[in-house]
Amino acid sequence: MRDLTSSLGWGFGKQPTPDTRHPTMRYRRFGQTNLSLSVFSLGTMRYLASADNAKQTIAHALELGINHIETASGYGNSEQFLGEALRLRRPPAVYLTTKLLPTADAETMRQNIDRSLARLGVEAIDCLAIHGLNTWEHLDWVKRPDGCMAAVQQAIAAGKIHHVGFSTHAPLEIILAAIETRQFAFVNLHYNYFFQRNRARSIDRISLIWACSSFRLPTKADCSIRHLLR
Repeated sequence: MRDLTSSLGWGFGKQPTPDTRHPTMRYRRFGQTNLSLSVFSLGTMRYLASADNAKQTIAHALELGINHIETASGYGNSEQFLGEALRLRRPPAVYLTTKLLPTADAETMRQNIDRSLARLGVEAIDCLAIHGLNTWEHLDWVKRPDGCMAAVQQAIAAGKIHHVGFSTHAPLEIILAAIETRQFAFVNLHYNYFFQRNRARSIDRISLIWACSSFRLPTKADCSIRHLLR
């Protein structure tokens, strides 16, 4: 597999190395977690034509050595399809990220976490991302003692969530302010060769995940590329 971090000009950070788990896939530490994830992740927003299509997409991704699958409660039947597919076949080192919208109160987030666990058919979610931390109001909800993160922290303490991060389309100022809360182990945002607006100041602050805009791979799997720092 060609090293896309070099071919696209992303020379910063440690280069990924081949792994004995797959002859061509490469893996990196995911954000500030200790998870070793493939440099490609499978995004599941666009496999919703049917449960069978989802199963085929996931199976092909696993064959390619992808070990990180991302979904969201807002992606229609995505969580349910993913849960059904992985009940049939889930290798031990495959990690799931789901995303939940920020909420002003803890109880709504608590219910949303339990609903995602049920849809995915798992006892614990590897990575939970606050989905679309885009405004100062969202950030206020995150920082409130009785806001959504109270429920997230309770879920972490109960073993229902292992790592927490956020996704965002926000201006850089909001992204940096969210990072400064020190509540997150990874960030998912638009970043690619043509869109590097958020790199200069953010990269000096954190060693998290940077997600490129998705594009169509020349395979059956509808994947999104993820470039992982350090």
